[in-house]
Amino acid sequence: MEQGLVTYGLGAGKPRLLYMAVGATVKDQALAFAGAGFEVVHTPALAGALQALAAPRSSHSEQRPTFDVVVTKLGSMPDASDQGLPLVRAARVADKRIFVAVLSWTASGSPHTRLKCFQEGANMVTASEPDLLSVLATIAAQGTTAIMGDGDDEVYECPSCGLDGLTHHQLWVHHPLYHVNEPNVPTVCPLCPSPKKGKKPKYPSLLWLSFEFCNSGFWLPGGRVDPGEDLTTAAIRETKEEAGIDVELTGILRWEWAPRRSSRDAPYVRMRVIFYGRPRNEDQLPKSIPDYESVGAVWASANDVAPESGLPLRGREPQQWFAYVAQGGTIHPLSLLTGEGAPAAASSSSSSSRRPQS
Repeated sequence: MEQGLVTYGLGAGKPRLLYMAVGATVKDQALAFAGAGFEVVHTPALAGALQALAAPRSSHSEQRPTFDVVVTKLGSMPDASDQGLPLVRAARVADKRIFVAVLSWTASGSPHTRLKCFQEGANMVTASEPDLLSVLATIAAQGTTAIMGDGDDEVYECPSCGLDGLTHHQLWVHHPLYHVNEPNVPTVCPLCPSPKKGKKPKYPSLLWLSFEFCNSGFWLPGGRVDPGEDLTTAAIRETKEEAGIDVELTGILRWEWAPRRSSRDAPYVRMRVIFYGRPRNEDQLPKSIPDYESVGAVWASANDVAPESGLPLRGREPQQWFAYVAQGGTIHPLSLLTGEGAPAAASSSSSSSRRPQS
């Protein structure tokens, strides 16, 4: 191997992973990536990473990209020799079939840095090595049919990047992992009986922000109530699905309704409840594995979403409600929500409307 490149988990036929990072934990992380089923090529410098990325793959895999996965840190060297974003950009230009992950506490904790990584072409931004290893195990299994109990001998090609040999389940998982931030254009889904436009998933947060579909910005966690659910159960479920956080609801900011008409011109009324809550575990990391529920989430402040910040938002709700809470707006008690026919009870001081505590 060329100078500066070290290989772990060498093996014919294995998927290949390019890892650029410096630090004391690099070898352990590279070995962990190899344990997920990859031949891992590590380099500490951008120049070596770009050279490795441009090299052709072995002759028996000419139809595959040189690397199946690229993992990079953002970079910490004073001479900028290990800057990660140029590698993210180069990998994305090289081949859409390459999964590009940024492993960084800095990027995961900043809405603006996180957005920049996605704009440069990252598929995943995370500070969680277990989450990354989980995704790598999924990618390593692509093209193998004896997983997940598929029971489906038919294989498919991704309509967005051309990666082939995917089972029904693998394509269902692959597409949001690799393509959830790309423009939402009409396409023919090989899993569907007829051509249709791609369905737009939701991507939100509470004092978390999640990244929206097609690079369209950030928003709050939310969604529809499933049959048989009450409003609080739905809010807790949607927050877990879209932000990855187990939340305790502590109040209500507002209850909204609006008369509307459906696409078939049928009248209906939409009702929304905006809840206030807190994480059950303050050390729990926000979601970082993209799927059809969300791309991932990030902690944010009122300043992060202020108009002058320039952070793209799907709508004004984050600005409105972050500012409302930061300015001490009234939070109403959850006791306003009761089942039909529940007995009426006078409110106590502990359940009356209050202002958020700093």
